[in-house]
Amino acid sequence: MAEPMRVLDSSRIRWGRVTSVHNGHAVVSSAPLCWTGRELILGAPRPEQVRVSVAASVGDTVALQWNWVCDVLDTRQATALRHYTVSQLRVANRALRRPVADLVLR
Repeated sequence: MAEPMRVLDSSRIRWGRVTSVHNGHAVVSSAPLCWTGRELILGAPRPEQVRVSVAASVGDTVALQWNWVCDVLDTRQATALRHYTVSQLRVANRALRRPVADLVLR
């Protein structure tokens, strides 16, 4: 299940905090999408190296997709992204609790 989780996590628009920037790359602390065996959750933040396409500085909260920083987020934007991420995880986890999903995932 490692590769499907990597693709799901990389493709989702997520947020993180920039911890360093150097030469067109940044290290960002971001909570990965994890599979517990029963549900999708956000794990403990971990560093990931990504490319920077916007003016991002250490301490900025940024939006990430695949291995790119897409934008610097203000507080309102980061709060909205967190809210909708959690909301969609609830929807996905409800669907995963259905009998058919359980059979497919085993």
